[in-house]
This record gives sequence, structure tokens and C-alpha cells, in this order.
Amino acid sequence: MPRPFTRQLIALMLSSAAYAGVAYATPRANFGQLLGLIAVAFAAYFWLVRSQLPLRAALVAGLLFRLLWLPATPALSDDYHRFRWDGLLVAGGKILICTAPPTCWRPCSHRQRAVAATTHRSVS
Repeated sequence: MPRPFTRQLIALMLSSAAYAGVAYATPRANFGQLLGLIAVAFAAYFWLVRSQLPLRAALVAGLLFRLLWLPATPALSDDYHRFRWDGLLVAGGKILICTAPPTCWRPCSHRQRAVAATTHRSVS
């Protein structure tokens, strides 16, 4: 029979496999697979909490789980291209409301800047 630490290690490995499956092998349309992997990860987490995993081991595991997601392409979100576009505009000093995606890089007129700076037309 495995010792408690060995069981915790198995639960951590099972959890990391579930996280890796969600991050790298789950297409957006496959809800059943997503739900199953999240359920496995939650069950492993619940068992680890009840088994009183040492704080240091939990912090290291949490950091490694987050590092596991770092190189993954966001497969469950369509908006990351828009977020990148908005970030490039803001970094370049452009006003988001005045710039359309890749077709238009012309600067805004003074009127457009004034309208963008106000929250309501009655504010002057």
C-alpha cells in the first residue's frame, strides 16, 4: 500500500496531466472532454486539500501548474487577437475608438478625439 506522500504525488501528477490536457489537447467545441478534465483536476485538488498537503509543496505545485499553461495558445478564447491588437494600439499612442483593425492607420480628427474623451454627448 502506497504511503501518503506517494498518494499525494500521484494526485499531483494526475492533476498536472488534467491541466495539460485542458491546455494543449482540448478543442473549444469539445465540452465533454473539457468538463471531464476539469472534474479530474478538481477531484485531485479536493483530495490533496483533505490529505493536508504541506504548504511548501502546494505552493511549488501551484507555480509549476501555472508554468505549464504559459506556452499554451488560448484555445478557449477568441478574443486574445483583439486584446493583442488593442495593446499594440495603446502602446503606440493611438486611441482605440478611432482606429479600425488592420485597414486604417490614419490619425483621428480633433472632433473624434473630443467625442472619444467624453462619456456622454451632453458633456462638453
